[in-house]
Amino acid sequence: MLSYAADCAIGCIAALRAIQGRCDAPILLGDALRKAARAVTSLSQGNTVIWRAQFLRQLELALFDYREFDLGAKCCSRARELFTATTHHQSAHPENIELIKANASRAHLLVTDQVDDELLSDFEAAKTTLIKYGDWRGYVTNLDVESSIECTRHGLTMKARDLVEEGLYYRDRTNNPWALGSLLYRQGELCMKQDHRKGKAKEALIESAEIFQRHSITPEPQRDRVEQGPGEALRVLGIKNAALIEPRGKFPIGRDEIGKLIRLVGGSNR
Repeated sequence: MLSYAADCAIGCIAALRAIQGRCDAPILLGDALRKAARAVTSLSQGNTVIWRAQFLRQLELALFDYREFDLGAKCCSRARELFTATTHHQSAHPENIELIKANASRAHLLVTDQVDDELLSDFEAAKTTLIKYGDWRGYVTNLDVESSIECTRHGLTMKARDLVEEGLYYRDRTNNPWALGSLLYRQGELCMKQDHRKGKAKEALIESAEIFQRHSITPEPQRDRVEQGPGEALRVLGIKNAALIEPRGKFPIGRDEIGKLIRLVGGSNR
């Protein structure tokens, strides 16, 4: 039962990361992180590596959301080590471990400050695993992250366009509004480059803005600029009343406490 408690606590972090519409969202996120850390470290029997790795995965993403890139990268490094230490035979349901590790690979690729061949190989293998088990939510989210990274590193390229179009092709198979809103936002930015596709750009950006507003979520941050969401692009297209997304404030936990959480949860393979 303790493992279920840990799973639920970690799930709360994932849910609270996206929320931006409530003023108490950062406070709730901070509470969720502390409670999840306690739940994970209270596990005393069996293999707990996967739960520790899962917690660090959510922490690294939360840090990235709040532009704490250096701490996120540090957390990512330890999470990768723990996921590597987790083997399929350690679970009664090895397919679950496969899926967890496959979904974790995109977080590492997004957050890390140093992409290596092993990470890229894991990410490519993850896409095959997600298709194998029919995890279309995970697959579409992978395409969203991959297209975001491509745009950040190389600009609005043809590869980015292909990744976005593939993600939107499977849009009916995912229930992840965060990924869908981001893909539509990116499609709008790509279409804005071509005069004959300005109408398509406006359509995609309006739908993206509606998704973000309806679900009170915001796009993943970009390392090189403060993200204001599809409203920023819509204003360029002449829609002056398009709402801009307010940047996130200060991370709800201090840097010293974050370091303690990383050491507490990531410091043991038990």
